[in-house]
Amino acid sequence: MTTPFGPILSMWEAEGHRHAEALDACAGAVIIGERPSTAAEVALGIARVQARRRRVAVADTVGELGPLEDLVPRDAPYGLVDSFFYGVSLQKIAYTVDPAKNLIIFPSGATPIDHEALLSSDRWVKLLDGFRAAEGLLLIVAPAESSALSALIQVMDGVVLVGNVAAAPGTRVLAHARLPVIPARPTPVGSTPISVAAIPQSASPPPPPSPPLYSAVTGHYPPEPPPALEQHDEPQPHDGADEEHAAHEEPAEREEREGETALVPPWAREDVFNAPATPPPGTAKTLSFWIAIIVGAIIAAALLTWATTAMLSRGRGVDSFNSDSARTLAHAAAAGATANAAKVAGDSGANIAAADSAPYSVVLADVSSATGANSELDLQTENGMPAVTYAPYTRADGGLSYTILAGAARDSAGADSLLQVVRAKKFRTAQAAHVVRLPYAVRIQTGVSTDQASMFVHAYVSKGLPVYPLVQSDGSATLYAGAFRTIEQAQPLMTSFRANGDQPTVTIRTGRAF
Repeated sequence: MTTPFGPILSMWEAEGHRHAEALDACAGAVIIGERPSTAAEVALGIARVQARRRRVAVADTVGELGPLEDLVPRDAPYGLVDSFFYGVSLQKIAYTVDPAKNLIIFPSGATPIDHEALLSSDRWVKLLDGFRAAEGLLLIVAPAESSALSALIQVMDGVVLVGNVAAAPGTRVLAHARLPVIPARPTPVGSTPISVAAIPQSASPPPPPSPPLYSAVTGHYPPEPPPALEQHDEPQPHDGADEEHAAHEEPAEREEREGETALVPPWAREDVFNAPATPPPGTAKTLSFWIAIIVGAIIAAALLTWATTAMLSRGRGVDSFNSDSARTLAHAAAAGATANAAKVAGDSGANIAAADSAPYSVVLADVSSATGANSELDLQTENGMPAVTYAPYTRADGGLSYTILAGAARDSAGADSLLQVVRAKKFRTAQAAHVVRLPYAVRIQTGVSTDQASMFVHAYVSKGLPVYPLVQSDGSATLYAGAFRTIEQAQPLMTSFRANGDQPTVTIRTGRAF
């Protein structure tokens, strides 16, 4: 039995991650594909992201699908068939597979399965009503060739297509997961996507030379998909294939891909990040402003001390008591000025940069929803990126977008090394990635042992909060979230942590990545 929060070993599961936000407003969806196992992997990818914020169940109506069976105990006695037809309680067939108990697997149960009877059961309506009332999500992995499929889809909020399948006219398609493939040979003329609409047996064309994938649908025989990658890079063609794939994309698909993940937002250009920070009118001053005040106060106090001492040493008839008192007052004035300036800087939420500050990061992507941001967070972590987090910012229309960041380097050279790794691995947004200087971060907790840091981080990330640990000079870990150029930019993330019951502060980010 594995864990759904382990490494992503399948490109189809990564596709599920990418499309997860399309189901944010849904309570139930049917997942179908030309190969049921790949449909199950996409369903798991969607469920892993959605389970961060609500209860999600994945139901196997195909029968003993490997990606789902691997998550439940090998000796699990019951499944959907037992519940729908033999009266076994749903509680006995629901297997929670994540620490937060938000992700549930409904295995198929006894086989062989009467798919028509199972898919057309009126119990789906009651089950969906329960998930809708609880603001949960029910994902049903179903066989694409079943004649009862259309009735099930009509009950649900829509369908997610996987691979070379097409929905019947009028079906609400929530997402279409497919891998970009460089064709090795011309596609046979007249071949069409497999349709999930049932076709009368008399209208079925003769089968192709090799055994057809489905017996009740048209005979397009798709090529074998590429094997699952051991590396966890996101599936994209390279060496010019991006342009070729984009040229053949349908306009709607191209708009979906462009709208889902903008490579670099206008404000995230390197020159904007590295430009001097100018605080908006009426807001807290930046670190450089307060440093100038502190330095000026120290210099003024030193001059006052020198002038007072010089004047007293020249004066005659003044006893040593008055001279000592003058020196004491001068030093007190200097100390008071320094303390007041430091207090003002502290009240603004900024700490003086330490020698081990780590202000440099790499921008990886920009997404337009919290679900998409959490999905990217998972993917980039699985890709091996250190200190992965995101920084929310307010768009012109008042909504929030999320910049995905990685790394915490003390100098630009260290961040540039990480940037070269990103480009060498040819991630989807590698060409748009760049180094930025973001000195501030939201500090969540200090003094955490390195052994416990991963446990704390996992607990926060499972709630959709982008926490990451940095090792400090004393060997302990500090938990941070986000990275920002100014204190004001951290306020949306501060609000999220306060709502979680934390007491976050904005501070200079220090330490090094694990």
